[in-house]
Amino acid sequence: MGERLAYPLPVAGSTFPAMNEYQAVILKLTRHVQEDEDALTDLLNERSRGGWAPAMIAQGTTRLTVVFSRRAAIPPNEQGAQGTRA
Repeated sequence: MGERLAYPLPVAGSTFPAMNEYQAVILKLTRHVQEDEDALTDLLNERSRGGWAPAMIAQGTTRLTVVFSRRAAIPPNEQGAQGTRA
């Protein structure tokens, strides 16, 4: 037969873009401006310390949806190939 392929295939020299990971958080609004501002500030600061950045914010009548993103960690099978990527 032919050569047997080993999986997963190596990614050295691939042109795949780096992956991102996302996290959505729903913040319930209290209709008390100071409380809502404090809650949003705490949320943004907490996620920022973890490397997350806001990617999208949508507001409804009673809630605020914040989607955060960050660069995904390099999978263990790709760590050795990092130096060979362009």
